[in-house]
Amino acid sequence: MHDSYHCSRYNTQTKRLTVAMFQALIGHIAGELEDEAMPYVHVRIAGELTRDQKAKIAAEFTQTLARVANKPPSYTYVTIEEVKLENWAVAGELLDGGG
Repeated sequence: MHDSYHCSRYNTQTKRLTVAMFQALIGHIAGELEDEAMPYVHVRIAGELTRDQKAKIAAEFTQTLARVANKPPSYTYVTIEEVKLENWAVAGELLDGGG
């Protein structure tokens, strides 16, 4: 988390944070983020999972990225998309078993 100035009455009335100062701050933050690109993992799975299963999947992906790619867990995003079996086919056959 980065902060530019304290939002007190003193700062807002005197306009101490200039446009140049703000742009410099954003440039600094952008430079730091280039070194720490946020991993985004999207898991698409046929069928439904329990909340516990989803939590374990998210934790495993996060831990793997931390261990293998040195990515901070706080930067890692994981989304899980459940697809109904009637909407997923393998080898031309829907996974719902025909109804």
